[in-house]
Amino acid sequence: MAGEVGELGREAALRAALDNEEFALHFQPIVRLGDRAVVGFEALVRWLHPPAIQLPAAFLPEVERHGLMPRLGQWVIENAATSLRQIELSVPRRNEPDGGSLFMSVNISATQLDDPDLLRAIERAVTVNRLAPGRLRLEVAEADRVDRLDGVARLITSCAELAVQVSIDHFGTGANALSSLYRLPLAGVKLARTFAVDLATYPRSAEVLRALARFARQLSLGCVACGLEDYRQATLARDLGVEFGQGHFFGTAMPLLVASSFVRRSSERAHAEPQVTPMAAMVAGPNFRA
Repeated sequence: MAGEVGELGREAALRAALDNEEFALHFQPIVRLGDRAVVGFEALVRWLHPPAIQLPAAFLPEVERHGLMPRLGQWVIENAATSLRQIELSVPRRNEPDGGSLFMSVNISATQLDDPDLLRAIERAVTVNRLAPGRLRLEVAEADRVDRLDGVARLITSCAELAVQVSIDHFGTGANALSSLYRLPLAGVKLARTFAVDLATYPRSAEVLRALARFARQLSLGCVACGLEDYRQATLARDLGVEFGQGHFFGTAMPLLVASSFVRRSSERAHAEPQVTPMAAMVAGPNFRA
């Protein structure tokens, strides 16, 4: 009985949090490994639940269990798009063909694939914030892709009409990782965190990472290595052909104002510094962390 009461209380607290906007987004930078330029962010939700800020692992399973994920997911999409617009307004445009436009990635769970209002929320977020094609990106976990291939295919097709790209998260962990990837018109893959971790322990993992990066290039997919925690991991990922990186080595998830400042400093540094030398040769260890 005590457990049931506790569960009901937790559900009530989550519903109240949605009503009272007790959630917030933090943003982890995604960088281009060749020159360390910030190219985008991943939006990560936090629950501002005293006495501390709760990370997704502490509450998202309950959000899913109580059927609240569609509502929270729509809130995340709309606020992530608004935040991207605010970040860019505070950062000078870079001297690149696309003006150095940033993108924002948002995670989509399996339960959101059944949300009839999901596409309306995506379209509203893009339209209200006047986001150019490719600026808002969705990430679907590989396990969800395998289990819900038809649903993911419908999402990708619908998003293509809205100029919203879809990538596969945690890529490389599923048994059907390669065999079903070519069936979907994806924009990119985010490699599972285990690949970065294994680089320090299993020498042969480097060849697996190289093969995955080559595979992504051959399919014209952007490739992100996540979980990069130190200079050696970042160096190896870049030298093995991975185009983009994400992890604490480049920056932790940060509030909106900090993210804006982070991009501004990155842009100023990119203009001030000469072309970056090959990472494998930078044995002294440059300051990757902004």
